[in-house]
Amino acid sequence: MSGAPKQRMFCTGEGSTFQYGMHPNKAAASVAFGTEARTPDSDDIRRIWVENKLHEKTPEQIRELFGITRQAVSLWRQKAGVDLPNYREHMGQQMRDKARAGFDPTLSASQMAEKLGIPENYIREEAAFRGVELPKMNEKKPSDDEIVRLAHGRTWKELAEACNVTLSTLRNYVYAKPELSRAVGAAVTYEASGAHAHGKMDVDKLLELHAQGMSVYRMAAELDVQAMSVIYWLKKLEIYEGRNDAEKQVG
Repeated sequence: MSGAPKQRMFCTGEGSTFQYGMHPNKAAASVAFGTEARTPDSDDIRRIWVENKLHEKTPEQIRELFGITRQAVSLWRQKAGVDLPNYREHMGQQMRDKARAGFDPTLSASQMAEKLGIPENYIREEAAFRGVELPKMNEKKPSDDEIVRLAHGRTWKELAEACNVTLSTLRNYVYAKPELSRAVGAAVTYEASGAHAHGKMDVDKLLELHAQGMSVYRMAAELDVQAMSVIYWLKKLEIYEGRNDAEKQVG
């Protein structure tokens, strides 16, 4: 009797671009991620274990959450090293290493954090250790009318640079104001190449759902499209963050 394809865990990226999910094979995972997938190693499994708080769940709950066998749960436990209570400290050290290696005193703390894909506090910690005062982003922010004016002919990323703020800061500010979000959405430039391969997309609705913090799979369901189409358009809009973890996907 044939059933559904057996699902396995695959992942891709690292830091803020880390993604993971259950897929029947590597090819299917690569399509879903929009980039080449890999079989998770011990570090990947440890991260998945901690982010999903699997140490608080029974083996049966883990099996239910990911749809895996008892043997797979046992293997994950071995890879995760459930005897590593200091894993968060381990991850923190990795963040500090990234801050040290990628430190750029010409950037503000928020710009550097966004560039390196790590929390801002690690940047400030490194700056304090070096005795460096980082430049602050322009205190004088453009008015709403100025943001709309600057949006014409620019992508979201270019608009953020013109406003001298990070992309996430700009997006959060704009989408907190419905009238401003409509005006900016109508003014910014969207790259439409590849639309035939991925179908039409309601870009304004996609941006609205993304600003609400929805996962790729939630957005796909709301828009009635494939998850890979959502990933494709988020990348085209230069706002793809790759933070759609397995728990959100199945929740």
